[in-house]
Amino acid sequence: MGFGKWWLTHGPGSPGSIARAMAKSYLILKNAYPNAPEKDLLHATLMNRYAISGGLDQTTAQKMVEAAEGSLSKLTIQVWHNEVPKSLNAAIYATEVYMESIQVIENEISKII
Repeated sequence: MGFGKWWLTHGPGSPGSIARAMAKSYLILKNAYPNAPEKDLLHATLMNRYAISGGLDQTTAQKMVEAAEGSLSKLTIQVWHNEVPKSLNAAIYATEVYMESIQVIENEISKII
């Protein structure tokens, strides 16, 4: 594994670290509320992510959950987009890096859930 791949998977603020945190939060909620609708679980997972910083209002959260179409991976990708520093946009959205990042997100979530 090269350094770039390692960073995407393990680096602070990386797609992999975001995916692991989102998956763990989701799993805790899913175990606590096994009969809750998926949309509610995703919304609670998202709000847990931003609980300390208060950086997400209810309207934005609802739009993100709806756009995720019931997929934790899609929601995590949106969180990652939201948290990428604007100064890194050109590097992060380069096609190869972007596709690798999505693969890392999906792989990390699948390890936990």
